[in-house]
This record gives sequence, C-alpha cells and structure tokens, in this order.
Amino acid sequence: MAKKHSNIDVENIEDVVVDSGNNPPDFSKISYATTPDDKKEEFFDSMKDANVALMKMLTEMEKRGVELQEKAAGKVSDDTYMRLVADYENYKRRASTSRSEGYIDGQNEVLSSIVETLDNLDRAISMIADESIAGGVKMIQKQLIDKLAHFGVTEIDCLGKPFDPEFHNAVMQGEAESPEQSDTVIEVFQKGYYKGNKVLRHSFVKVAV
Repeated sequence: MAKKHSNIDVENIEDVVVDSGNNPPDFSKISYATTPDDKKEEFFDSMKDANVALMKMLTEMEKRGVELQEKAAGKVSDDTYMRLVADYENYKRRASTSRSEGYIDGQNEVLSSIVETLDNLDRAISMIADESIAGGVKMIQKQLIDKLAHFGVTEIDCLGKPFDPEFHNAVMQGEAESPEQSDTVIEVFQKGYYKGNKVLRHSFVKVAV
C-alpha cells in the first residue's frame, strides 16, 4: 500500500514542526554566591519568575503537542509524522530536565551560602568569652543546622577518619603520632557538608603522614 505524502508546503511547515532549537532558560548563569546582599531578594524573585515562565512554557508545549498531532494526522507521511512527534517529545524532555536541574542548582547555591554563615558562627563562638552570649549564638547555630537538615544537608564527619579525596581537600600535612594515625584527618580547617548522598562542599583538612 503506497504511503500518503505531505500536502503541507514549506511556508506552512512551522504550523506542525516544534522548533527544537528554542532552548529553555539557562539557570547555570544564575549565581546566588556572586549576588550582592542588596540584590538577594531580587535574585529570589528572578528564580521564582524563571520557574513560572518554564511552567507556562511546558503548558504551552503540551497544547502545541496536541495541535501537532491533530494537524499532522492524515496530512503527512507516516515517517514524517513519527519524526515530528519524536521531535516534540525530545524538546519536552529537555525543557523538563533543564527546569529540574536549574531548580537543584539554585537550591544548592542558597544552601551553600547558609553553610558559609555557619562558618562565621563557628568563628564567632570561639571568640566569645561570655558563656551566656555564646549560648545564644549556639542556639541560632542549631536552628540553622536543623533547617539545613530539612533539605538533607549534614556535616561530613571526618576528624580521625581515613583521608578520602572524594570528600576531603588536604591543605596541610602533619606528622603521625603512631602508624595507625597515618593517612588520617588530624585537623579540620573548614567543615564539609553532604546534601543527600552527594558532596555539597568538601572538608578542608590536615592529614597525618
């Protein structure tokens, strides 16, 4: 049985073909860490607007997909029809993946900035002589740690543990006091953190040799 061929001319082909060249917004260019303090509220608004824009785009793509199938059915050859549907599905998957990755990248930027605040609190506590004041700062510190835990962020426990370059950055070496202590972490200069089962920030450590 002979295949039916397209009766759509070149000028009208855009009525059917989804333009896979139009990529969704690039979240990788959005950086919380480099955003000035007086612009951070604007940063969050931008992230929210970008997410809303992507949701609208995906909704529009769903509508265009239905239109594509309605217009293509009976108007193009079977091979052409399947190619158009595949193009649409590929575009939709890329848009969805970009949105998901963009959200995760943006979230990690914010969580990393909170981790930096914990560093400052650690330094402040070590310098406060008044125990009552230090206790108040420690309460704030615990609240931040609990908030981070809500997002799956936990400290990397590395002191006295074998050095592992997957989790630790060795910035200094020290003499081991015993053979058993060799190649273990003997001091932590900057705490590292996991987010789930991935490293959010590596620990900066001193290693016994």
